[in-house]
Amino acid sequence: MLEVGKVISKEGNGLKKFLSIFIFIPLVFTIITGCSSPQKTEEELKAEIRKEIEAEEKLRKELEAEISAEIEAESQKKEGQGEEQKEESTNVGQTTTKEVATIILSAFMTKDQIKEKLGHNYTFETEEADGYTSYYSRLKYDGIEFSFGHDDKKLPTDQYPDFIRITSNNYKFNYDFNIGDSALDAIEYCEKNFENGYDRHSDSYMYDVFQYKEDNTPKGATDRDFDVLIIRWKYNTSESFYSKDEISQDVKIESIDIFTPLD
Repeated sequence: MLEVGKVISKEGNGLKKFLSIFIFIPLVFTIITGCSSPQKTEEELKAEIRKEIEAEEKLRKELEAEISAEIEAESQKKEGQGEEQKEESTNVGQTTTKEVATIILSAFMTKDQIKEKLGHNYTFETEEADGYTSYYSRLKYDGIEFSFGHDDKKLPTDQYPDFIRITSNNYKFNYDFNIGDSALDAIEYCEKNFENGYDRHSDSYMYDVFQYKEDNTPKGATDRDFDVLIIRWKYNTSESFYSKDEISQDVKIESIDIFTPLD
């Protein structure tokens, strides 16, 4: 019996020793592994932080570039839409900040021909007249007005205007001066290109009134025959001038009239 106990005791001690060795080996391995892992120095940690900061800075710059590109693209898109709207406004009403091309007209155009040339953005009215004709019709656009004298209530389709007033440089007839130009320069231009208008009351020619001519003006027509048109202008001053010598370069053209002389 004693021998058996000794044997068990010996076996128990061996098991304890075996378990102790089994636990000890992993512990030693852990200690050795932990000791063998390299410890990072302060410089290495700083380098890693610097690297992360640089990476974040690079990403931020890339995002800023993308956002700027999107904003620029959107801005250009809006500008393009704005230009299209301006062009549409020019085509419809010819009233934009863009410069409008000058429209060359003839004094020998009927109402329908004028509408075909200038479009339908106009006003038209007819009223009874007490004078040379029974009725007077006015066709008005922005910057220009055409007046027609006629005996029938309805304006004849083949009639030319008796009076044209131009107040905008968007329109021009057979002359080479503009609203706002020096009146003296306009007089000198007309002296070279037209004949002076004749005043029946004073039986003399007027220095600042001229017989207006176009290629389709009736040949041989004169002011005395009432078959030609007269061109003159309104000055930008209420002062009266009796000769060209009284007019200075500061006197400008305010509006231009082309009309049929009535008496």
